[in-house]
Amino acid sequence: MKRITKTSTTDASRKDKAQAGKRTSEISNVVGIPTLPTSHLSQFKVSSLSAKDDSDDFQEDVPTALNSLNGHPDANVVSTVMPLAGADATGVGSCSDEMVSDDSNEGVLCPFNDKRTVKQEFTKDVVKPEISECRNPTSQIHDVKDRSDSITDMKVEPLELTQTDYVKFEELCICTCHFVPVNSCSSETPESIHSASSRDNLDVIDSEGSVHMDDVVRDVTNRDSSVVVGTIDTHIVGRKFSMEAVCEEGMPLAFVRDPDNPKDSNAIKVITPDKLELGYLPRQVASHFSVILDKELGDLKGVILAVPEDVFEIVPIKVTLEKKNLESEHEEIISKCWQGALSASLIPPKQFKYEANFLCLLQTVLERDSHLFNSDEQVFLCSFQLLSGDAQRLFIHLYQRKGPWFRVRNLNYSDVADVESSFQELIAARFMIAAEAVADGSATEFREIVEVLNVFDLRQLVSSAQLKDRKEVAGARKEELVDWVTSGVLVKDQVSALGSCSGTVVKEMVLDLVGSCIRVSDDASFLLWRSQRLFFLNGDQDLSSFLLVDMGRVKYPEYKCNRKLPVFATREALLEYEKALEVAQAMDMALEVNDMTAVMAFLTRARTFLRIDQNEGSKEPRRDGCPSFFYRFTAARVYATVCTLGVSILEREHRYGEAIELLKELLSTCIRSGRRGYWTVRLSMDLDHLGRKEESLQVAEKGVTDPLIRGGDLVALQRRVVRLSKPPRRWKKPPYAEALNLKFEEVQIRGRPLNCTIGMKSRFYGFDEQQCGVEELALQYYASEEGGGWEGMHSEGGVWMMLFGLLMWEVLFADVPDVFQTPFQVSSFLYWS
Repeated sequence: MKRITKTSTTDASRKDKAQAGKRTSEISNVVGIPTLPTSHLSQFKVSSLSAKDDSDDFQEDVPTALNSLNGHPDANVVSTVMPLAGADATGVGSCSDEMVSDDSNEGVLCPFNDKRTVKQEFTKDVVKPEISECRNPTSQIHDVKDRSDSITDMKVEPLELTQTDYVKFEELCICTCHFVPVNSCSSETPESIHSASSRDNLDVIDSEGSVHMDDVVRDVTNRDSSVVVGTIDTHIVGRKFSMEAVCEEGMPLAFVRDPDNPKDSNAIKVITPDKLELGYLPRQVASHFSVILDKELGDLKGVILAVPEDVFEIVPIKVTLEKKNLESEHEEIISKCWQGALSASLIPPKQFKYEANFLCLLQTVLERDSHLFNSDEQVFLCSFQLLSGDAQRLFIHLYQRKGPWFRVRNLNYSDVADVESSFQELIAARFMIAAEAVADGSATEFREIVEVLNVFDLRQLVSSAQLKDRKEVAGARKEELVDWVTSGVLVKDQVSALGSCSGTVVKEMVLDLVGSCIRVSDDASFLLWRSQRLFFLNGDQDLSSFLLVDMGRVKYPEYKCNRKLPVFATREALLEYEKALEVAQAMDMALEVNDMTAVMAFLTRARTFLRIDQNEGSKEPRRDGCPSFFYRFTAARVYATVCTLGVSILEREHRYGEAIELLKELLSTCIRSGRRGYWTVRLSMDLDHLGRKEESLQVAEKGVTDPLIRGGDLVALQRRVVRLSKPPRRWKKPPYAEALNLKFEEVQIRGRPLNCTIGMKSRFYGFDEQQCGVEELALQYYASEEGGGWEGMHSEGGVWMMLFGLLMWEVLFADVPDVFQTPFQVSSFLYWS
């Protein structure tokens, strides 16, 4: 505890008593309020006009104090009222005979507005206790009762007090005392109240366990001296995960760090005054503000600007950054983080993840591969970003659906407010095409439009057009109904014996029944296919890769995309590559239907390109100094793959002579291909099939010395050399012959086969009498007593690949230029070189 006395000749006896007892006027504890020291309390002369010295109501000191904050930047004198243990319900206690007496002119009280003697009546409205938390567990709350008549009229001699002092008066009352501000003081600004002459005139004695006023003043000063750096307009994300909290316009917001967030270690939660979670700050903004919050350099405050109609839409908010009064060395950190957050807030919010992913793909391709599109194509792709948000989202939805045709009346998306105007906008921008525009097109395209109709509509159409009898229509399937309608359209102006409508009338009936029907235009479909291939650099990945990452289903390794050279140097190289892909795809489709005539035609086209590429040069330019792994993105590599498949087809038909010619062409033209080892082995074996042993041996010996052949292909060629190099063809064994003669123990496992069909996976009866494959049969054998009681697994080398990846992780994902082109790669391009 602390007390205040003033050295005075007239009050010597009272000072002696104070020094002896160390307690003359004290500010005692209340639960939730620490004992406040009074080292900075200034003096004010107070004279009592009437005081009941002999009353029991004056057993305690007057619980009032006027505090002068020395060094505070905004306030010099602040008044407050302090309650005593045992105070009455108004927070006012009794005065002791030491504090209030006829000859005493000292005391501490709230300042008044002028020099006149004022009668101040203390009521329950003067001071109301607001104990919010227990900060001093040793103190106790005593029963209080109404003692409003304990304090009577008082006269205060004026001291100086400025306007700024009164501005800070109310806030400091709450901060230091946890009491409602003393509003009973005059609202008028006083002209002057004399301040204390010197702190040296104060005799301040601290009792045991008291809290020094300097600490309280420092806390108040630091808080009050917080400087507003600025405000930004941003939004709340992740609302769908926090539906229990309701947003209200003008609601104040608080922000709490969430370092354990699995999605983002810089995450900052947005909470309501009731501690309910509303969502998070955007990742880009939180990455900057998290530094300030972690280092306790400032605080964030916010308010909701508006409440959207859809609960899943973004919630606009205003965030204010207040920095603390800290050392200058932290100013640079605060400034840097603030500028970063300000820049991040200027990025337009991405309302839907799929929309952001699509725009990211499109923008990335236009930025890094714009030289691969002509001017018309660039203008067309750039115009997508000029469409309205509804039109963009509608197009992305339909582009990822199977289709190709969609009835507008069946389109209903929660994120597309106006479907009608959106599809009209897409048609005008040539991203969509209407059914009326292609009604006179091919029969295949019109059939696709008819397939949009359901069975009920088709039956009604066939019956109305009298294309078939009602009995046939009743039991027909959809495919039959579509065939009847399509056939009826092909009949131009003729009328059948049944009196069916002409083809023109049927077509009009179909279009009327379908209504507004749209599909993605050919230009948009092709250019977006090209954009996806340029972004992912393969044909296996699409926009679903973004979705899998967002859902956490797939996590790609962390690496740096260090792009130095473009994958395709010119537009001509890209066009040649796309043509080669079309040939390869067409050949696969021909093989599925066993159309060997078409297969051989595509094989001839591929061989022709390779000959031209070797002899005269193709449109695809040579790239000196280009990394070898870029060869996989050339037309020559695609055509070489087509020819490799052709070799297998020729060998299957025992056309070894043609296969030998094709293999020699591949070895002479495709120098950089990784299939050279395979081609050399097959060439040696095909020559052996024709009885040309010497030539087969020479091919194998040449392949062993080829530096581009390694791994399993090299071992296979060495084995052929050892097997073929016997006298009289070769009298000397090669140096690697001994290493290849290693003998390994062979284990034969017998099983009862279920099928012996070539081209089908073999099935057996296992040791448990159940059907199984050859791998399960081998595992069952080694698990038996005869096999040694082993436990195993079938992994096809997956375990060894995993160990290799873990041990060579730093090498596989090292920062090497051009080996990582996209963030969706599972390995670098070096792995395929």
